[in-house]
Amino acid sequence: MKKFVFNRQVDVLGRIVLPIELRHNLGIEAKDTVKLIPVENGILIVPSKQN
Repeated sequence: MKKFVFNRQVDVLGRIVLPIELRHNLGIEAKDTVKLIPVENGILIVPSKQN
């Protein structure tokens, strides 16, 4: 996967938008669930495919 750096602003409800390029590369589609995992220097976002 290509390395990208995206800067996104958090809205007043605490939301961010994952760029389409990132969603396509990770296979994330509308209504999919992702895991947000706190790590030492940030947040790890991992696709979580639920059956």
